[in-house]
Amino acid sequence: MILSAIAFCSCTREEKPFTLPPAGSTLSESLTLGENYDSVIYFRLSDAHIETYALNTWDIAFENTVTGYGIYINGGNEIQVGNSRQTSWELPVDAGSIKWKWDNPNGDRDSSAFGKWQDSTEGIYIIDLGIKAAERYIKFRIITNTENSYTFMYAPISSGNPETVTINKSGNKGLLYYSFAKKSTVSCSPERNGWDIILTRYRHIYYNLNPITPYYVVGGLSNRDQGISIAKISNKPFESISKDDAFTATYSSSANTIGFEWKYFNLTQSKYVINSNITYLIKDASGDIYKLHFTDFYNIKGVKGSPCFDYQKL
Repeated sequence: MILSAIAFCSCTREEKPFTLPPAGSTLSESLTLGENYDSVIYFRLSDAHIETYALNTWDIAFENTVTGYGIYINGGNEIQVGNSRQTSWELPVDAGSIKWKWDNPNGDRDSSAFGKWQDSTEGIYIIDLGIKAAERYIKFRIITNTENSYTFMYAPISSGNPETVTINKSGNKGLLYYSFAKKSTVSCSPERNGWDIILTRYRHIYYNLNPITPYYVVGGLSNRDQGISIAKISNKPFESISKDDAFTATYSSSANTIGFEWKYFNLTQSKYVINSNITYLIKDASGDIYKLHFTDFYNIKGVKGSPCFDYQKL
């Protein structure tokens, strides 16, 4: 079936009046992910634009460009994927035999769980939707990827009757999100230029461990699609960082440069504590540079899941 309708996920647009500050002004922001990190918050530095979406609305996302082929999974909602190493749809698959993979949070499409899927002749994947899903395991196969659309088929792992779906590449969003529960695309992000960073729950992958180990964290990811680059400074106080520091810093385009290490869990205090010596320099799509550091992870009631930060345009 060709999807002509979009099912919208829960979205809150906080359009507050905003006046561009004079040079040198430091602004403060407090965002609410929720105590269980149920929300994803998109933030644009130039005008403090905020959009909030439900984390669990989507399962899989497709790169929305003419030449794009990247496929991503919702790691923050416990999705994982593995190649069945089979070419026949009719053959049974044991989910217990699957070697699961996860997206690298650096945002590189070739480092996602699907990776360079188009190079594989064994194209039947198993997607684990997590223990809360009505159908936990599904078979999944990409049929075509053209300049205009993706076509794929899927079915519960125990069923031989797949559904075929075509998603058109259109609009001005970086990714096209799909929900297997809703059997439709869902709108779960601003347009490409609508954000610089997001605060969310996601998987960090410890590649240095044997076996490779995924771990759920809460942190910041940046908009690679818009060329956002970030530098991390830990040897100078936030207040002292200047344009000169920004011009000589080394920037990275990895989406997880902000990451989660701006806070740590203090066992003695039984709470998250901010690493106050860390400042991030964020270069946006216009080339403007902002310095940002986190100040808290709790709201005024002492509930976790509310990242607070100061930032300033340099």
